[in-house]
Amino acid sequence: MLLHELQHIRHRDPWLNLFALLALAVNFYNPLVWMLVRQLKLYMAMDCDDITRNHEHMEGKSFSRHLLDLASRSSQSTLPVSALAFSESRQLLKKRIMYQLNRKEQLMAKWLRVFIITLLALAILPFTFSLAAQSKVHSINSVDVKPVLKTFVQPVYPESARKANIQGKVVLRLIVNKQGNVSEATVIESIPELDDAALAVAKKTTFSPAEKNGKKVKVELKMPFQFRLK
Repeated sequence: MLLHELQHIRHRDPWLNLFALLALAVNFYNPLVWMLVRQLKLYMAMDCDDITRNHEHMEGKSFSRHLLDLASRSSQSTLPVSALAFSESRQLLKKRIMYQLNRKEQLMAKWLRVFIITLLALAILPFTFSLAAQSKVHSINSVDVKPVLKTFVQPVYPESARKANIQGKVVLRLIVNKQGNVSEATVIESIPELDDAALAVAKKTTFSPAEKNGKKVKVELKMPFQFRLK
């Protein structure tokens, strides 16, 4: 049992399980993806069974009896590790045993595992591309319709800067989202005593959304904030 579980670690099956969970999260509504994940887990178990059986120099029939014996003993055991190792349905255990008795199925299993992983990857790809498209930030010169300033509040002059007679220009890099709101603001030309006042105003500033190919998009722009004492 321990050797079997070690093979899962060596094959990086925990990462495959995370990959499968991601595929389910993205395609939770798709029964085909649920079926593929079940099959992937089955083939991962079968693969580790093969390595364990070969390591112990056991025939398929004797290894099948070994699986049944372990399942029987684990069902009566109070040890959590033992219960966890066989926390599977009887149907899955039956498939693992039948697999050990069927040489033709053994030859197909490795190819089917690769095939299932490929299908799950294809199931995730559209989500990945969609997420990348949503998170892409366009430059101001690459959009068809540029954002137009809608609301702007004059910055409050910091009293400490006023007393120190500090004035000048602070330039911010703004990310304007599809709704025209500023989602991110960073200082690129700084006057330390005035930066916070500029950032506070930037968060309240709104624009008309930028557009590219008829769709609203995120856009990056630079915005200067002038601080002058009268």
